[in-house]
This record gives sequence, C-alpha cells and structure tokens, in this order.
Amino acid sequence: MRSWPAERGVRRARRWNAAPYVLILPFVASFLIFDTFALVGSFGLSFTDWQGVGDLHFIGVDNYKEMAADPSLRQALWHTMLIWLLTVPFLAFGSLVMAWFIESKFVRPLRAFLRTAFFLPVLPSLAVVSIIFLLMMDPTFGLVGQAFSALGLKPVNILIDQGVAIPLISSIVIWKNFGYMVVVQLAALQAFPAQVREAALVDGVNGWNYFWRVMVPISKPSIAFVGVITTFGVVNAFEESYLLYKTTGGPGRSGLILGTYLYREGFVDFNLGYASAVAYGMAFLMFIVALAQLRWSRNGR
Repeated sequence: MRSWPAERGVRRARRWNAAPYVLILPFVASFLIFDTFALVGSFGLSFTDWQGVGDLHFIGVDNYKEMAADPSLRQALWHTMLIWLLTVPFLAFGSLVMAWFIESKFVRPLRAFLRTAFFLPVLPSLAVVSIIFLLMMDPTFGLVGQAFSALGLKPVNILIDQGVAIPLISSIVIWKNFGYMVVVQLAALQAFPAQVREAALVDGVNGWNYFWRVMVPISKPSIAFVGVITTFGVVNAFEESYLLYKTTGGPGRSGLILGTYLYREGFVDFNLGYASAVAYGMAFLMFIVALAQLRWSRNGR
C-alpha cells in the first residue's frame, strides 16, 4: 500500500507537469489571435474586391480567374521561376560540394577560416546586401562598371539593360544564402556514418564517384531541406527586386517578381482582395514545389 508522503509527491509531480504548457501559452495565444486570424481573414478577402476602405463585396472566384488572365502576373511568375532555376539547384548542390571541400583533409588547417568566411555574407541585412550590389553595378563609379571599362566593354546599366535583372537578383540570393546553406550541409556531413566512408574507400570509390554515388544519396534529406528553405525564400523574395527597381520591376518589367507584384497590387494599387488571392496562389506554388522536393529526398531510401 502506497504511503501518504509518496502519494503527495506524485500529486506534486503531476501538478508541475503543466509548467511547459504554461510557458508556451503566450506564443500559442499570440499565434492563434494574430497569425491564424490573418490567415483566415486573408483567405476570405481573396473572394472579395475590397480595396482597404468601404464595404466588402463577395465576388466568388473572380480574383482567381483574373490571376489566370493577368499578363503581369505571368511575367512575374516566369521571372521567379528563372530565379529559382538559377539559385536553388546551385544552393542545394553547390553548398554540399563546398561543405565536402571544407571537410576534406586538404584544407584542414584553413577549416575554421573558411567556415567563418563563407558565413560572413549571412550577417548583413538583405537591404544592405542589395544596396551594395546596386552600388557595384553603377555604370559610372561601380566596381563592375570600372572592370568593364578596363576591358574595353560597355558598362552595364541596370536601369536600361533588361537582360541583367534576373542574373543580378539571382546573384544577390546566392550571395546572401550560400554561407548559411554551407553550414547546414557541414552539420549534415558531421553526422555522416564513418562506416560508409570506410567501406567506400575499401571498394575504391573516391573523388567524384564517391560524391555522386555515396554522398548525394545519403545527403538527400539535407539537400531537400536546403531546397525547400530556398524555395520559400525565392517565391517570397521582395527586397532583392524592390531595392533595385522599386515596384515598377525595372526596364520592361524585367525585374518584376512575385513578391514585388504582390506588394504593388496590395499596398500601391490597394487591390487587397486580388492581392490576397495572389498570396494564396504563391502559397500553393510553394507547397507543390516543396512536396516534390521532399518526395525526391525519400526515393531510394
């Protein structure tokens, strides 16, 4: 039969089990009140023609039909897809290659320096990085313009040349995110099974064969993680284009992407109902791409 002090200790332990839930209650409450309300409210707005003032008028799925026929939205979507193709595969696989290089025995004395050097671009804000690229691309005194002039080439003017917008925005995305993704891949490599490495070396698998046949299959979860995170970043990208071209998208709207298009529709033209529909379209796009990447990471495992 349980003694009275033991029963009192059990009741005290049970009473204190509620402490973790009490500690997370402020976050859960703020999320339910603010975030959940915003998500549900914006979804409801996507079926209206509300412009920030006045009454709400329910228009059904007209906003979603307008999205399908909007040439500016198709252009922004195409530009975003190009940026995705130029950045996400490079960040996913290039960061793995760089992490493999840093962990190799050839650069062991410089390992700490390389980790710090690659992570430094992550520290400045995205606004600072975009302004630095903007100054570098200045046709008069920018570093890139001076280099082109020294080579006898015509300097690039981002306010006139349409072909430079997508590569420039992609360069900003890579510059800002590459170091962080290298750190993620380094953490994944540190958990790499030593037995697999030893077995591959015994079988004579080394160099690029070891990378493609051993490292890539085992590193699929970390590659997929990097791919999903960078996909969210690319689809939601805003400052990279806005600080360079504002809401116009630059010459010929060559720098117009989904983030700046959404901002222009919602907070410049005040088409809040249509902007809400665009936001949910972007969320659906991110979900499909992320799901495809996660399914790829599970194949063959």
